[in-house]
Amino acid sequence: MPSSRLFQYDAQHDSIITVGNGGAKPTQAAFTIVYNQGTQKYELAQTLQPDEQMWIDIGKLIRENVPDKNGKTLPPGLTSGSYDIRDLTNSLAFSGSGVQLTSRGPTQ
Repeated sequence: MPSSRLFQYDAQHDSIITVGNGGAKPTQAAFTIVYNQGTQKYELAQTLQPDEQMWIDIGKLIRENVPDKNGKTLPPGLTSGSYDIRDLTNSLAFSGSGVQLTSRGPTQ
């Protein structure tokens, strides 16, 4: 069963999520962003070959209006929500996932 993780994206934070296939066979990874108090979903799916990684930059998806597998885009003002990662092939090949929140400090 997938477990939800939270993300935050704003002028002070970037949200980058990674998923890797540590198995010996290809696997189908499903990535879902849930937002608007759980009423909206944004869904991506990608086949990952052995040792391949999937990088999801939530800020880029928002800024560039990247459509999901259903043609839906994330709203421009979205700053937080949750995400789930699932293995659709049941191969249990994921080597891990993570979220990186980076504080954007002043540049010198």
